[in-house]
Amino acid sequence: MNLSRRRLLTAPALLLAPMDATTVLVQAPGGGDAVWLPSLRAHVVLAGHLAGMDLIAVTFGLGLGGGTLDLLALCGGAPFRLRGLEVFRWRGDDRSEIGTRLALSGDGGSVLLRRDVAWKLAPTNWARESWTDRLQWAGIGLLDQPVRPPTAGWHARLHQGRVAMAALLSPAPAFVPDAALRLQAATLSLAVSAQPSMRHTPSGPFSIV
Repeated sequence: MNLSRRRLLTAPALLLAPMDATTVLVQAPGGGDAVWLPSLRAHVVLAGHLAGMDLIAVTFGLGLGGGTLDLLALCGGAPFRLRGLEVFRWRGDDRSEIGTRLALSGDGGSVLLRRDVAWKLAPTNWARESWTDRLQWAGIGLLDQPVRPPTAGWHARLHQGRVAMAALLSPAPAFVPDAALRLQAATLSLAVSAQPSMRHTPSGPFSIV
């Protein structure tokens, strides 16, 4: 599955290759390196160029005891690796939710995650919060957010999860560690159930139930 830069931008559906019932492969443009992701609801939401690297953003779902959670895998760089793992969409049993709109900045130097959060305080009382996370690429390691966010609210809660995630994803891996999946679910006070385990072997990562 070798893709030219032009096809990278025009045919994102071709960027995912199912490996088995639980795993999908995201391959670098031109072939070679790849990232392994859980396949539940997996699809490409952005393919483009970020600060000189090819970026492929893929969302996928987790198996949960309640509610719906989709994560965002940000893949790119040389070697082609997982450069970030973010909460993308969440909807709780009580209709509380997080939504994310993803885009590249006008100068192509940042990934913008525009967040909208709503959660129930009481049967007829809701709270809402909106902000934009700006993730940048320094040429190595993971995507980072250079500006410190507020110290309260969901903005800070997701930022703290990102800081903890950095330790789990460094150096940038070619698959999603189990601990990273559990951390994202724990950020929303959820438990992961019936989720395939991503393991790494000498021949590469693979998925088992």
